[in-house]
Amino acid sequence: MITDPVKKLGGKAAPGIQFASQAFTGHTAGDFKNKDFFVSDYGNTQKTGWDRVGAIGKTAVKSFVPFSANDILNPDKEFSPVSLFAPVSKGMTKYKAINEFKKVYQNGGNNEDMLKIARIAYRNGIIKKDIISYRKQGKTEYLKPYKNELKKAFEAESKSKVFAAVDKMEKAGISKEDIKKIKIDVFKDWKKKKSA
Repeated sequence: MITDPVKKLGGKAAPGIQFASQAFTGHTAGDFKNKDFFVSDYGNTQKTGWDRVGAIGKTAVKSFVPFSANDILNPDKEFSPVSLFAPVSKGMTKYKAINEFKKVYQNGGNNEDMLKIARIAYRNGIIKKDIISYRKQGKTEYLKPYKNELKKAFEAESKSKVFAAVDKMEKAGISKEDIKKIKIDVFKDWKKKKSA
Protein backbone atom coordinates (compact mmCIF):
# COMPACT_ATOMS: atom_id res chain seq x y z
CA MET A 1 0.00 0.00 0.00
CA ILE A 2 1.30 3.47 -0.92
CA THR A 3 1.79 5.69 2.14
CA ASP A 4 3.62 8.61 0.46
CA PRO A 5 0.90 11.22 -0.34
CA VAL A 6 2.75 12.48 -3.46
CA LYS A 7 2.90 8.95 -4.91
CA LYS A 8 -0.73 8.40 -3.96
CA LEU A 9 -1.79 11.54 -5.84
CA GLY A 10 0.49 10.60 -8.75
CA GLY A 11 -1.35 7.29 -9.09
CA LYS A 12 -4.59 9.20 -9.65
CA ALA A 13 -3.13 11.49 -12.32
CA ALA A 14 -4.67 11.80 -15.78
CA PRO A 15 -3.43 9.45 -18.55
CA GLY A 16 -1.48 12.26 -20.25
CA ILE A 17 0.49 13.02 -17.07
CA GLN A 18 1.06 9.30 -16.48
CA PHE A 19 2.36 8.94 -20.06
CA ALA A 20 4.70 11.95 -19.79
CA SER A 21 6.09 10.65 -16.49
CA GLN A 22 6.78 7.22 -18.01
CA ALA A 23 8.35 8.69 -21.17
CA PHE A 24 10.89 10.70 -19.15
CA THR A 25 11.51 8.51 -16.08
CA GLY A 26 10.35 4.98 -16.92
CA HIS A 27 7.99 5.16 -13.93
CA THR A 28 4.36 6.25 -13.59
CA ALA A 29 3.50 9.39 -11.63
CA GLY A 30 2.68 7.02 -8.75
CA ASP A 31 6.26 5.64 -9.04
CA PHE A 32 5.36 2.23 -10.48
CA LYS A 33 8.02 0.84 -12.82
CA ASN A 34 6.95 0.39 -16.47
CA LYS A 35 8.84 -2.76 -17.51
CA ASP A 36 8.69 -1.74 -21.19
CA PHE A 37 11.33 0.95 -20.50
CA PHE A 38 13.85 -1.38 -18.87
CA VAL A 39 16.31 -3.83 -20.42
CA SER A 40 15.32 -6.51 -17.90
CA ASP A 41 12.12 -6.97 -15.91
CA TYR A 42 14.19 -7.18 -12.73
CA GLY A 43 17.04 -4.75 -13.53
CA ASN A 44 17.24 -0.96 -13.35
CA THR A 45 19.03 -0.33 -16.66
CA GLN A 46 16.73 1.69 -18.91
CA LYS A 47 16.49 1.24 -22.67
CA THR A 48 18.11 3.88 -24.88
CA GLY A 49 17.91 5.00 -28.52
CA TRP A 50 15.39 3.28 -30.79
CA ASP A 51 14.54 0.73 -28.10
CA ARG A 52 13.37 3.62 -25.92
CA VAL A 53 11.37 5.11 -28.80
CA GLY A 54 9.66 1.71 -29.23
CA ALA A 55 8.85 1.59 -25.51
CA ILE A 56 7.39 5.11 -25.66
CA GLY A 57 5.24 4.11 -28.66
CA LYS A 58 3.99 0.98 -26.93
CA THR A 59 3.17 2.94 -23.78
CA ALA A 60 1.41 5.64 -25.82
CA VAL A 61 -0.90 3.05 -27.36
CA LYS A 62 -1.56 1.39 -23.99
CA SER A 63 -2.10 4.71 -22.17
CA PHE A 64 -5.04 5.84 -24.22
CA VAL A 65 -6.76 2.49 -24.69
CA PRO A 66 -9.40 1.62 -22.07
CA PHE A 67 -8.18 -0.80 -19.40
CA SER A 68 -10.95 -3.22 -20.38
CA ALA A 69 -9.35 -3.63 -23.84
CA ASN A 70 -5.98 -4.85 -22.47
CA ASP A 71 -6.80 -8.43 -23.45
CA ILE A 72 -6.92 -7.37 -27.11
CA LEU A 73 -3.36 -6.01 -26.90
CA ASN A 74 -1.96 -8.94 -24.91
CA PRO A 75 -0.89 -11.76 -27.28
CA ASP A 76 -0.77 -14.25 -24.38
CA LYS A 77 -4.48 -13.89 -23.64
CA GLU A 78 -7.41 -15.09 -25.68
CA PHE A 79 -9.89 -12.25 -26.21
CA SER A 80 -13.41 -12.71 -24.96
CA PRO A 81 -16.23 -10.14 -25.21
CA VAL A 82 -16.69 -10.66 -21.45
CA SER A 83 -13.33 -8.95 -20.85
CA LEU A 84 -14.83 -5.64 -21.98
CA PHE A 85 -16.95 -5.39 -18.83
CA ALA A 86 -15.58 -7.87 -16.27
CA PRO A 87 -12.15 -9.09 -15.13
CA VAL A 88 -11.00 -12.21 -16.96
CA SER A 89 -9.00 -15.03 -15.41
CA LYS A 90 -5.20 -14.87 -15.60
CA GLY A 91 -4.91 -18.26 -17.25
CA MET A 92 -5.51 -21.97 -17.05
CA THR A 93 -4.52 -23.85 -13.91
CA LYS A 94 -4.64 -27.59 -13.19
CA TYR A 95 -7.90 -27.27 -11.25
CA LYS A 96 -9.49 -24.98 -13.79
CA ALA A 97 -8.56 -27.38 -16.64
CA ILE A 98 -10.06 -30.36 -14.77
CA ASN A 99 -13.22 -28.37 -14.03
CA GLU A 100 -13.52 -27.17 -17.65
CA PHE A 101 -13.16 -30.73 -18.98
CA LYS A 102 -15.79 -31.86 -16.45
CA LYS A 103 -18.19 -29.18 -17.72
CA VAL A 104 -17.70 -30.34 -21.31
CA TYR A 105 -18.49 -33.94 -20.30
CA GLN A 106 -21.61 -32.68 -18.49
CA ASN A 107 -22.70 -31.02 -21.73
CA GLY A 108 -22.22 -34.02 -24.00
CA GLY A 109 -18.43 -34.28 -24.40
CA ASN A 110 -18.03 -32.13 -27.53
CA ASN A 111 -14.58 -32.86 -29.04
CA GLU A 112 -14.22 -29.33 -30.39
CA ASP A 113 -14.67 -27.92 -26.88
CA MET A 114 -12.16 -30.46 -25.52
CA LEU A 115 -9.59 -29.32 -28.10
CA LYS A 116 -10.20 -25.67 -27.28
CA ILE A 117 -9.56 -26.29 -23.57
CA ALA A 118 -6.44 -28.33 -24.42
CA ARG A 119 -5.11 -25.50 -26.65
CA ILE A 120 -5.69 -22.87 -23.95
CA ALA A 121 -4.03 -25.09 -21.33
CA TYR A 122 -1.05 -25.69 -23.65
CA ARG A 123 -0.71 -21.91 -24.27
CA ASN A 124 -0.63 -21.45 -20.50
CA GLY A 125 2.37 -23.76 -20.15
CA ILE A 126 0.64 -27.03 -19.31
CA ILE A 127 2.38 -29.93 -21.06
CA LYS A 128 0.53 -32.45 -23.26
CA LYS A 129 0.92 -35.35 -20.80
CA ASP A 130 -0.68 -33.28 -18.02
CA ILE A 131 -3.50 -32.10 -20.31
CA ILE A 132 -4.38 -35.74 -21.07
CA SER A 133 -4.27 -36.50 -17.33
CA TYR A 134 -6.52 -33.51 -16.51
CA ARG A 135 -9.00 -34.57 -19.18
CA LYS A 136 -9.21 -38.04 -17.58
CA GLN A 137 -9.62 -36.47 -14.13
CA GLY A 138 -12.39 -34.24 -15.48
CA LYS A 139 -14.16 -37.33 -16.82
CA THR A 140 -13.70 -39.13 -13.49
CA GLU A 141 -15.17 -36.12 -11.64
CA TYR A 142 -18.13 -36.10 -14.04
CA LEU A 143 -18.79 -39.85 -13.62
CA LYS A 144 -18.32 -39.86 -9.81
CA PRO A 145 -21.99 -39.14 -8.84
CA TYR A 146 -23.24 -41.88 -11.19
CA LYS A 147 -20.70 -44.34 -9.80
CA ASN A 148 -21.66 -43.45 -6.21
CA GLU A 149 -25.34 -43.97 -6.99
CA LEU A 150 -24.59 -47.42 -8.44
CA LYS A 151 -22.48 -48.26 -5.34
CA LYS A 152 -25.41 -47.41 -3.07
CA ALA A 153 -27.71 -49.57 -5.20
CA PHE A 154 -25.30 -52.54 -4.88
CA GLU A 155 -24.92 -51.99 -1.15
CA ALA A 156 -28.71 -51.95 -0.78
CA GLU A 157 -28.73 -55.21 -2.83
CA SER A 158 -31.65 -53.88 -4.81
CA LYS A 159 -31.93 -54.96 -8.46
CA SER A 160 -34.46 -52.22 -9.21
CA LYS A 161 -32.06 -49.54 -7.87
CA VAL A 162 -29.17 -51.01 -9.88
CA PHE A 163 -31.27 -50.94 -13.07
CA ALA A 164 -32.44 -47.39 -12.27
CA ALA A 165 -28.83 -46.22 -11.76
CA VAL A 166 -27.71 -47.79 -15.07
CA ASP A 167 -30.76 -46.32 -16.83
CA LYS A 168 -29.86 -42.88 -15.47
CA MET A 169 -26.34 -43.20 -16.92
CA GLU A 170 -27.72 -44.21 -20.31
CA LYS A 171 -30.13 -41.25 -20.33
CA ALA A 172 -27.23 -38.91 -19.45
CA GLY A 173 -25.48 -40.06 -22.64
CA ILE A 174 -22.63 -41.88 -20.93
CA SER A 175 -20.99 -44.28 -23.37
CA LYS A 176 -21.58 -48.04 -23.12
CA GLU A 177 -17.84 -48.55 -22.50
CA ASP A 178 -17.87 -46.16 -19.54
CA ILE A 179 -21.04 -47.70 -18.09
CA LYS A 180 -19.48 -51.17 -18.41
CA LYS A 181 -16.28 -49.99 -16.68
CA ILE A 182 -18.26 -48.36 -13.85
CA LYS A 183 -20.35 -51.55 -13.40
CA ILE A 184 -17.22 -53.72 -13.25
CA ASP A 185 -15.44 -51.40 -10.77
CA VAL A 186 -18.49 -51.10 -8.51
CA PHE A 187 -19.13 -54.86 -8.64
CA LYS A 188 -15.49 -55.64 -7.72
CA ASP A 189 -15.60 -53.20 -4.77
CA TRP A 190 -18.93 -54.62 -3.60
CA LYS A 191 -17.65 -58.18 -3.84
CA LYS A 192 -14.50 -57.27 -1.84
CA LYS A 193 -16.60 -55.74 0.91
CA LYS A 194 -18.90 -58.76 0.99
CA SER A 195 -16.01 -61.22 1.32
CA ALA A 196 -14.18 -59.16 4.00
